[in-house]
Amino acid sequence: MLVAERDDGLAGLLLAWLRGAGVGAERIGADADLVDAAGDHAAEVVVAGPSMIEAGFEDVVPRLVAHGSRVLAITDDPAARTASLVLLAGASGLLVLDDDLAGELPSAVDAVAAGSSALHPDVAALVLRRWREDQRRTAPPQVVLTPREHDVLRGLTDGLTSRSLASRLGVAEKTIEAHRSRLYAKLGARNQSHAVSIAAERGLL
Repeated sequence: MLVAERDDGLAGLLLAWLRGAGVGAERIGADADLVDAAGDHAAEVVVAGPSMIEAGFEDVVPRLVAHGSRVLAITDDPAARTASLVLLAGASGLLVLDDDLAGELPSAVDAVAAGSSALHPDVAALVLRRWREDQRRTAPPQVVLTPREHDVLRGLTDGLTSRSLASRLGVAEKTIEAHRSRLYAKLGARNQSHAVSIAAERGLL
């Protein structure tokens, strides 16, 4: 396992915490190529300290992963864009440089080495919040149907024609056609089968 951190003091602490927990670890030199070093040491896990996960490190992560190493990053600012980019690039874990790191680091390394993930609670909360925001931005607008449009939708689901549906509901065929047109517009549907499919996806049936 390799520790990559430019700050000598922090690198020493990371090594001490890991070795104290029985985890064999070596430090990579500040000027060495991280990908080459990981390959030379057959490093199963690379722990990248805060000084490493600066702009551009997200390009290094996929190369490490391609060489068979898993990446566990440490940040001093979980809200920083670079921290998010490291996760998106394929890092298996992201911890925060705080008072709890000494106790969290060894178990996080074990989890990442086993193929699992390790996220600091603050990071997990941030990831979840951003995921929810993305879902709200990308989710289709909510469709609100009138009771009569629901009746028409159920008829379309049953495969009824406008004439048959008009007979069932006791209204004019032109009225059904008008409801049908509005229903298609609300759903963004091209035809009857498309409308039924969209309605099913959105839980309207």
